[in-house]
Amino acid sequence: MTTLAATSPIFALFDVGGGEMILIFVVVLLLFGGKRMPELARGLGKSISEFKKATSGVEAQLKQAIEDVRETAVTPVQKTIASAVTPVTEEFTPDKTVVSPPVPIEQPEPPFDTPPAPPEEKR
Repeated sequence: MTTLAATSPIFALFDVGGGEMILIFVVVLLLFGGKRMPELARGLGKSISEFKKATSGVEAQLKQAIEDVRETAVTPVQKTIASAVTPVTEEFTPDKTVVSPPVPIEQPEPPFDTPPAPPEEKR
């Protein structure tokens, strides 16, 4: 058996079951009467739509601010990189090979705690 909380996000928010919803509806009906119920529902619907508009507006402003920061931060960096990189003057052809000179590999020094090698005996 699935609960309403598992099937609907509205019910999951308050974790209200079907019996509780009927009880709440009856209490609201008794407090406000049958004539005021459509007005209350209409007002609730308008407030939810206004809330959605406000949140989408805030989301659009955040996205625009992020784009502005990216444009102001990335463009100068790209210009700096472009000015630092030297353009290639030679055309690359497959028969040309570029070989860099070999880099000598330094041998690591032995640790200090090893004793020196024993002297060789003369015969």
